[in-house]
Amino acid sequence: MTFLKTWKAAFTPKKKSAKDNANNGGAKRFLSRISGAFMLPISVMAIAGLFLGVGAAIQSQTSAGTFGQFIKNLGDPVFGAMPALFMVAIVISFTDDIGTAVFAGLIGFLVFNAIQTPFIQMASDPSPKGWTGGSYNQTGSAEIFFVGSNSDLNPSDWVSSIDETLGRRLFKLVGSNLGITSMNTSVFGGIIVGFVVAFAYNKFHEIELPSIISFFGGKRFVPFVVILFMIPLSLLFLIVWPWVGIGLAYFGEYSGKVAGLDSFVFGYVERALIPFGLHHVFYAPLWWTSAGGDVTSSLTSWQADGNALTGVSQNLISDLNGQLQGDSFIWLGVNGLSYDNITWSHTTAGGVTTQHSAKAFIFFKDELGINLGRFMQGKFPFMQFGLPAAGVAMVMAAPKENRKTAAAIIFPAALTSFVTGVTEPIEFTFVFLAPALFWGFHATMAAFSFLLMNLLGAHVGMTFSGGFIDTIIYGMIPVAKGTNFWWMYVIGAGLIPIYYFVFYWWIKHFNLSTPGRGGNTKLFTKADYKASKGGSSEIDPQAIAIIEAYGGRENIVKTANCATRLRFDVKDSSKVSEEKLKAAGAMGVMKVSKTHVQGIFGPKAEVLHGKIKKALEANFEEKTKVDSKTAKATKK
Repeated sequence: MTFLKTWKAAFTPKKKSAKDNANNGGAKRFLSRISGAFMLPISVMAIAGLFLGVGAAIQSQTSAGTFGQFIKNLGDPVFGAMPALFMVAIVISFTDDIGTAVFAGLIGFLVFNAIQTPFIQMASDPSPKGWTGGSYNQTGSAEIFFVGSNSDLNPSDWVSSIDETLGRRLFKLVGSNLGITSMNTSVFGGIIVGFVVAFAYNKFHEIELPSIISFFGGKRFVPFVVILFMIPLSLLFLIVWPWVGIGLAYFGEYSGKVAGLDSFVFGYVERALIPFGLHHVFYAPLWWTSAGGDVTSSLTSWQADGNALTGVSQNLISDLNGQLQGDSFIWLGVNGLSYDNITWSHTTAGGVTTQHSAKAFIFFKDELGINLGRFMQGKFPFMQFGLPAAGVAMVMAAPKENRKTAAAIIFPAALTSFVTGVTEPIEFTFVFLAPALFWGFHATMAAFSFLLMNLLGAHVGMTFSGGFIDTIIYGMIPVAKGTNFWWMYVIGAGLIPIYYFVFYWWIKHFNLSTPGRGGNTKLFTKADYKASKGGSSEIDPQAIAIIEAYGGRENIVKTANCATRLRFDVKDSSKVSEEKLKAAGAMGVMKVSKTHVQGIFGPKAEVLHGKIKKALEANFEEKTKVDSKTAKATKK
């Protein structure tokens, strides 16, 4: 009976009181947790992309091919396993027992893909078994069958019976996931599997089974139920995903033909979502799925127009090493090519054949219509030039006697923006003081930055952000492939005076309390606490101050972080003190809902989160009181 009640409860929504509904984080909290989850694989991609870029440069610019391949292989498996990594990230974010949940997640991901394999048959198989046929892979030796009418296995016969282009797009929807031949669902598949696994774990990890099989109860039951859930999920994807994939491919292909409008809209929305921490959710599909471009689809259409790859470029698809979809993935695949130029021939209807050659990124834009970098490169000009210029304006807008103090606060944030592309420390200096300055001016300038980089022909990629480090790796080193990175400096030079004078005028005209003005001259530092007599060597005093600012240990429900934020679930956000959080080093505070509050701490958020978790596990009640008093004394 206990087993049946638990099973029924898993699918029966609990009745909530009005108070519960009021405190429910809702969509904002849900999206915030997704965005925070994405930062885990994104941070790994930044490192893996570094290895890919350096390895590719070694291969193409030197004779050390083996060593270059060795360096590339340090990062390549990360991108090959990206759907699984996104699955793990979602499971971690939405469950409490990470170990057991991730274990079940890996089982679920493998089963999800393996179930699809029987429906992908070799062309030599004489029995179509009532599934509609479609050819896949580079050699055309395998076929995938979708639910539909009986059909001859000959791909050309089937294609001619419907739209040829549509048929050819369907043929490209099979790939390899961790060595398993299955649908190429990209990161979408991993994310959905992660949600299903998280649901299964949260509902069944405490289940009680009859005594005779009680050994399989509790957490041991989770992998079993996950396997069962993967059966309908996998079959649903087999039926639905081909058409979703086609839609995304069409979007990726035609959005790149609207003269930069797509990148303009992207630039504005991406920047506008920064204060809410939801920008990762927005750009993920464009970076890592066919919504940001599909090589096989575009190449097939290009070849149908009488074009054919020649020389070493004949193996372009295999040389891209599976990185065939998404602005970021394709860019990294092209960057990893051991050759800089693409060669091809074109045969006219009259039978005249001509030979052509172009730099790799130029070929993808002009021939395949895939404008690589259009959803990435617009960040470089305003991150390296616009925002630092705004920082200088903040310093100069402060009274002369406070400029040194203001510079001590602003210049490190400006340098962080320039070098690493982490902009939140400087953006949150003004986002709450002047919302119109952020969403009206800054986000609009970001949109123009994306637009101009696109129209001027730049093709600079990134795996982390638009700082100088990424410029070197993804702009300067692969310049022979046609990145045209110098346009960021041309645009950036134009942004410097615009940002400086607009910010200076705005601060003065509206009397904003930027650092150095209105008494805003000091932020909390760890040194302040360490200088106090009550400082604890065992527990980080800044972590204690942050816990207190969030309403104390009893008010904190769940802790998490992304690259620059502490994302905490709390019982009551009214108990969270924005003043104390800012005194503890936060550049800004976002109360997303009544149960979710984000503190923006910049790049040190990851380290701080680890110290906070350690503090929460320790018994420091008495120490907290001492540290609080000494902190106040120090601040005075």
